Amino acid sequence: MGLFSNFFSHKPVMILVDREFSMESLRVTGALDIRNINDAAWKLILANCAASDLGLYHVTAASLEGTAQLCQTSSLAIEWANKIVDLSPVFKMAWLKRLFISDLPRLRNIEGIDGLKDLNHLHLSGNRGSLHPPLCLTSIKPLARLVHLETLTLFNVRLDDDDVAPIASISSLRDLAISNKFERKQLAFLSKHLNPQLKHPIRACYKMNLPCETCAGPLHAFTGRRMPVLCGTCKKERFERLNLQFEQLVAQS
Repeated sequence: MGLFSNFFSHKPVMILVDREFSMESLRVTGALDIRNINDAAWKLILANCAASDLGLYHVTAASLEGTAQLCQTSSLAIEWANKIVDLSPVFKMAWLKRLFISDLPRLRNIEGIDGLKDLNHLHLSGNRGSLHPPLCLTSIKPLARLVHLETLTLFNVRLDDDDVAPIASISSLRDLAISNKFERKQLAFLSKHLNPQLKHPIRACYKMNLPCETCAGPLHAFTGRRMPVLCGTCKKERFERLNLQFEQLVAQS
């Protein structure tokens, strides 16, 4: 099964363009998972691709210039592209509905992403297989201008300004998945301002599928950077205190 199966609406057909393949396969109108893309292969993709859902995995091309030629693509996923420093060609795809960006270690800036005026689903992450390397961005402030964004995932992302508060102004947001690498105070701020509109509210802690070694009761992971995993029974006093502290942070936000 392709890497992008859960992101796309159709099951993707995989094409390895670093070996012999049929040019006709690029003209599939459903979903394509294209891999090992050098500069020459990128030109072929731009000239022939007709996929509505397009996954680009292991991009060794130096640039994504020309992406706006993919006028039939409404869902785009880009993963493992070590040379890409600029996504401005992608941000010209004003008709794009869904965008998945993962493991672009040289990317620093998403300014101009609001050119994707119809975008409703966005995934931003570093390497999905480990905590390194993260996706290091200067800021996610540009996301606040995505007025139709409904689903946002931020995983293994590091921000120069360490500020996720701009997400709170996205009034269309309904689903938010955010890694536990940001300050608890900021996540409490998001909880206060977004919980009324989120399908899955931001809470003080989340039940894990792991039992306590002492009492076999459920463990809970607390929200926020460097926060602990606790058993609500064995560590009752601290458990309740951390829940109360989060409620106070929400009230003060």
